[in-house]
Amino acid sequence: MRTGSKFAAAAGACVLLLTATVTLGVKDAPKMKKLQSLSDARGEFAFRVPAEAATYVVRASLKGYQPTEKEASVTGEERVEVTLALPAESK
Repeated sequence: MRTGSKFAAAAGACVLLLTATVTLGVKDAPKMKKLQSLSDARGEFAFRVPAEAATYVVRASLKGYQPTEKEASVTGEERVEVTLALPAESK
C-alpha cells in the first residue's frame, strides 16, 4: 500500500517544483508516529502504509510558503494520489 502525490508552487505563468517536507499521520490518532519524507525534484513523494482502512492527513511545508494539508482515505491495497498546492506567504 502506498500513497503518493504531486504538488507544485506556482509563480506567474511558470510552475516551480520545489523540495518540500511532507508528513503523513493517521487522522484520529495524533499520538501515533508520523512518517516524514521530502518531495523529489518533480514534486513527487510516496509513503507505504498498511493495507487496511484508515484516513491519513498529508501535510506539506516549505520555507516561504504556507503549509497545506489534505485528508486521504485508504481502504485496502490501492494507490491514493493527493495533490497539494503551497501558496506563497504574503510579505
